[in-house]
Amino acid sequence: MVRLVARRTAWSVLVLFAASTLCFVIVRVTTDPLTVTRASLNRGDVDPEAAARLLADERDRLGLHRPLAAQYGHWLAGVAHGDWGESLESHRPVAADVRSRLWNTVQLIAFGIVLAVAVAILVGVVSGARQYSAADHALSGLSFVALSMPSFWFALMAIEVLIYFPRHALHLDHPLLYSVGLHSPSGGLLDYARHLALPVMTLSLPLVAAWSRYIRASMIDALSAPYVQAATAKGLSRRQVLLGHVLRNALIPFTTVSAVGIGQLFGGVIVTEAIFSWPGMGQLLLQALSDGDTNMLLAWLMVAATFALGLNLLADILNGVLDPRARS
Repeated sequence: MVRLVARRTAWSVLVLFAASTLCFVIVRVTTDPLTVTRASLNRGDVDPEAAARLLADERDRLGLHRPLAAQYGHWLAGVAHGDWGESLESHRPVAADVRSRLWNTVQLIAFGIVLAVAVAILVGVVSGARQYSAADHALSGLSFVALSMPSFWFALMAIEVLIYFPRHALHLDHPLLYSVGLHSPSGGLLDYARHLALPVMTLSLPLVAAWSRYIRASMIDALSAPYVQAATAKGLSRRQVLLGHVLRNALIPFTTVSAVGIGQLFGGVIVTEAIFSWPGMGQLLLQALSDGDTNMLLAWLMVAATFALGLNLLADILNGVLDPRARS
C-alpha cells in the first residue's frame, strides 16, 4: 500500500508540473499582462510618450522583457515559496485573495459532494437491487430528466419555485431559502443553511443523475457474479449480500468515476457561483477574465489542477483500500 501511495504521488507531482508549464504558456501567449495598465492609461488624459514610458516601466517591473522560460522559472520559484505575485487589478497579494475565496468554494463543493454521494448511492442501490421495477423506472426517468437539464436553468427554476412562489403564495415576510450571497450580516447557522441549500442542490444534481446510473449498472453487474451466489448459498440475507458484498464491489469503479466528476466541479461551480452571487473561486475567475489579470488566472488554474489531481490521487488510494489487487 505504501508503494502504491508513493508511486501515485510521484506521478501526480510530475503531472502537476506539466500542467503548470502548459497553463503558464497558454496564459502568457493568449493574455496581455499589461491590459489593466493600458485600460487605466486610456481612461486618463496621458501624453502618448508618457504612456509609452509607463508601459515600458511596467513591462520591466513584471519581467516581461525576459525570455518566456525565464519568466516561467521566476513564477514557479515564487509559487514554490508561497508567493503567487500580486493582482494586476487590485495590487493585493494573489495568495490572500485565493485563500479567502477558496474556503467559500470548498464549503460549497464539500456539501455538494456529500449530498451527491449519499443520494446517488441510495438511488443506485434501489434501482440496481430492484431492476425493472416501478421504482427503478421512476428513478431512472428522473435521472434522465436531471441529466438533460442545464445547471443554470435548474438554478433559475429552483429560485422561482422554492423562493418566489412560496413567498407570494404564503405571504411570507422572508423567503424560506435565499439565493444571494453566503449569509446575512446577522445570520446564524440556520441562515447559513438557507443560503447554502440552493447552490448545493444545483451543484449536486448532475452528479446525482450520472453517479446513480453508474452505481445501478455496477450493482446489476455485481449481482450476477459467482461470489454473490456463494454468499447466498451460505445463508446470508439479501440485505447482507447487497450491502456487504455487492455494494462494496460496485463502489470500486465508482471511486474513479466520482473523482473525475468531482474534479470537474471547479468548472461547474463557476456558473453556480455566478447565479447565486457566491463569493468563491468561480466569481474570482470571472473577475480575473474581465480584468485581464494574468496572475490571478494562473493562480486559479493551478488551484483547479491541484484539486483535480488530488482527487484522482485519493481515488487511487481508495481503490487500493477497496481492492487489494490494485495495490500491486
